[in-house]
Amino acid sequence: MKKIVISALALFVILFSGALSEEMYIPTAEGGVIYRETAVYYRTRALISELNVAYLDVDSPYLTKGVQTKFTVHATGGDGRYTYNFTIWHRTGRSGGLSYVASSGDTTSSSWFYTPNKDDGQYMLTIKLKDSAGSFIEWQSKVYETSTHASVQKAVSLAQECKKAATGDYARALWLHDWLIMNANYDYTYTYYYPEGVLLYGAGVCQSYALAYEMLLKLVDIECLYVTGEAGGESHGWNLVKIDGEWYHVDCTWDDPGTGGNEHHRYFCVPDEVIERDHKWRPTEAQNAVQIMPEATDRNRMYMIRSGADICKTVEDVIAILNEAVDARRGYAEIWYTGDADSFDFDAAFNKWYAQTGSRQVFTNCRYWAEDTDLQVEFDYGSGWPDRSVPVTMVIESEDGDMERGGSQSLLVLTVPSTADKSNLIWTSSDSSVVSVKNGLATAVNPGVCTITASHPGGAKAEIVMYVRSGSHLTIPSIVDTIEEEAFCDCALLEVVLIEPGVTEIKSRAFMNARLLLSVTIPDSVTRMGEDIFKGCERVVIQCSEGSCAHEYALKEGVEFRLLSK
Repeated sequence: MKKIVISALALFVILFSGALSEEMYIPTAEGGVIYRETAVYYRTRALISELNVAYLDVDSPYLTKGVQTKFTVHATGGDGRYTYNFTIWHRTGRSGGLSYVASSGDTTSSSWFYTPNKDDGQYMLTIKLKDSAGSFIEWQSKVYETSTHASVQKAVSLAQECKKAATGDYARALWLHDWLIMNANYDYTYTYYYPEGVLLYGAGVCQSYALAYEMLLKLVDIECLYVTGEAGGESHGWNLVKIDGEWYHVDCTWDDPGTGGNEHHRYFCVPDEVIERDHKWRPTEAQNAVQIMPEATDRNRMYMIRSGADICKTVEDVIAILNEAVDARRGYAEIWYTGDADSFDFDAAFNKWYAQTGSRQVFTNCRYWAEDTDLQVEFDYGSGWPDRSVPVTMVIESEDGDMERGGSQSLLVLTVPSTADKSNLIWTSSDSSVVSVKNGLATAVNPGVCTITASHPGGAKAEIVMYVRSGSHLTIPSIVDTIEEEAFCDCALLEVVLIEPGVTEIKSRAFMNARLLLSVTIPDSVTRMGEDIFKGCERVVIQCSEGSCAHEYALKEGVEFRLLSK
């Protein structure tokens, strides 16, 4: 089991009423509450929650001599009228006590700025937080490295490599996750707790994975928090990652089981409801949970959903998916449970399917691996077990399907199995005069639409449609009564259309196959609309008034629309 050693409130600092200690001791990089006292007044006020430090924001993943660092505390509970006292500590080595460096004194500001005066060793912050009723806590941060340490320099190098190889927060979070799980293994000697373990020595406990991942993500400008709690009944650490305004759990350690060769993406970008099946981090649930973390509610970035893996909610779904895999003579099937229960009995589902295979049993042998959340099945059709480095399915994702002329972005390929080899993909463009592609890097050449294809020598293939913006806007004036049939059919560069009041009719196929078309504003004066007006316009949005002819047309034809305010 992946675990960390947690300090059992081992830091002893004289609190508000006493003198400031000149040294404190911290055995690990763990953060948390050192001391707490709740005002007696609160015992009669059930609606007031316990004073707590939710989490700490630091604007840099490491501290640099002479460079100002901003620390921001997010507090919860109490009466809401807080006073803060920040104290920074430092040690030259990597073990033993930390010495007092500086303090903010009492302040009502939740942020404090500090400029380090040392370029080696480790720093740590303690925070004394109290409210006007007299409740207070003392809280310590994790340990922060200094910029000269080799692990920081390695992280900076990896971040630069990541920025060149991946475009967008999701792709970069995935790239760095994959680097860690493919280049490090769990440290069963329990030697490496800090980022240098996984970054420099290829081994570390979960704390090493999580602290390194936090550092790496912050270096590519992605918000990331270090989470502590329990998993599998033992102390554990992992991360929360913020992508496009949503928080997701990422557990690099549990995605890298054993000593290598079994890496996966089961715990990449998952919401609370998924990871809480075997992880606990809320203070009321986990003994070692020390922070109140943001909620993670979005499921749409889970790797298994985005990669095209099969999903199920019932035993019948599993049976149908496995039958389809056998009919197609697929060597590998991966099925994920997306129902509401905490777990799903994949063993029972597989055995029920196997008992029913009968004439479908065209395979020589099969084997499976079942977890609470997923099922993996391999089939041997007489030529041996499948090669998991060869993808069964692939999906291409882009940071933004709309590109500006001259712009470029790295396309992301997600595969089933998730660890399939993507180094030998063959990339092609249906029209290189619109978008060219080389080794997954797409470059916008001219306005238009084209399809990018990634092909694997093993047979899997994926496509994505790319658009290069033209900026073309068309206004159809009120003196026009009717937009005739096929008036703008196949207009390759048309992007935005404004139809002025006075136009009364739009005839059939008027904008058919104008594939760049994004928006058409249709006034209430239009009372007649023909068939297939927007056929082939994959992303057009009709702007119209509620109850108008255009509104009714959009509802009938299944065209996306936005209602205009009257």
